[in-house]
Amino acid sequence: METKKCPVGCCILMKILIVGNIIDPPFNEGKINTTLNWAKALSQKNVDVQLLSISSNYSGHHKFFGVNFEYLKTQYPRFIAHPQLSEVCMLQKAVINRAKSFDIVHYAFNMDNNFYSLPSLSILKLKNTKIINSYHFEPFVKLKFFRNILVNAFTVPSKRMFNLIKQRIPQKVRIIPPCIDTTMFQPRNKLQAREKLGLSKDDFIIFTAGHFKRGRRFIPFVETVEEIRKKRKNIQLLIGWSGYGDKDNIQETMTICEKKKFVKIIPPTDLINYYYNAVDVYVLTATSDYVIDMPMSTIEALSSGVPVLSFNINSVSEIIENGVNGYLIEDGNFNEMKNILDHLIENKLLLKELSKNARNTILNNFSYTKVGNQLERLYAELLEK
Repeated sequence: METKKCPVGCCILMKILIVGNIIDPPFNEGKINTTLNWAKALSQKNVDVQLLSISSNYSGHHKFFGVNFEYLKTQYPRFIAHPQLSEVCMLQKAVINRAKSFDIVHYAFNMDNNFYSLPSLSILKLKNTKIINSYHFEPFVKLKFFRNILVNAFTVPSKRMFNLIKQRIPQKVRIIPPCIDTTMFQPRNKLQAREKLGLSKDDFIIFTAGHFKRGRRFIPFVETVEEIRKKRKNIQLLIGWSGYGDKDNIQETMTICEKKKFVKIIPPTDLINYYYNAVDVYVLTATSDYVIDMPMSTIEALSSGVPVLSFNINSVSEIIENGVNGYLIEDGNFNEMKNILDHLIENKLLLKELSKNARNTILNNFSYTKVGNQLERLYAELLEK
């Protein structure tokens, strides 16, 4: 379609179709929130953006957080991680039919990693549709280069992932990190948040979250916190459960946690931002292949003014600065994690300093304004070519 200049000639008016995997409520998963937050950031800049997704719960047009959605109804449960062939074909057909109404089609999350999407990408290319592809998992960056001739640009969230691929097609690669609603996830009064959620006002509260899968390593982390409690009884562990996981691991995790009085499992909730406000520290326990390159939970915690402890996986080191807004720990070294938690429990002034730096990290690097500007520049650059 023909793009237009703003009345004062300062920018390009553009219509963007963002294609996602399964992006529907509750918005409580990292890859879902990454895509949604990009759309929200663009909407706040008055970019005409629409999200196209499959869903087992919704169909047709809806609006969430000021963003226009179109859902294609699927029979498969939402927790199935990888789209079925029929879903891929349905979504790609919809993209082809709608592409003429948009300036850019932005595949925001992995839908085009399926071989069967290649024909639709080829058709879009023949129609001169501008195509962007975003990668958030390292395996896809390494294995899917045969698509590069079909896309105009693709994005990665970190310098680390950029360095993995810059030797092959540097002219097409852009770094576009995740972003976050810094108003929703902001520091609030800790005691008031605890009162709102019915949590102890005196305990040192540790928070972690994610799917119940072995790669999340929740069970060894529960054992680590239990070791700390041998010396300090006023320790509580909250585990925010996404609602998904492997059946056996869900049962095992639930059974173990029910026996530990200091552990509380938080089911999917709209109050997740208040849980961040109520805790003293957030801990990312996952292995590298069980979270996206820049995990959204770490960004949510930091934006809320909560220091983060994480194993040094993926590109977490580009979010967490050791001893400044949190701590990076050798992958799998739960003993080191225990020692750092012990140190933080004893040093409230250090926690306060880490908390202040945590918030500044997000405001300076992951705000809607900053990342929205980066996306808008990328779109404008493609449309001006």
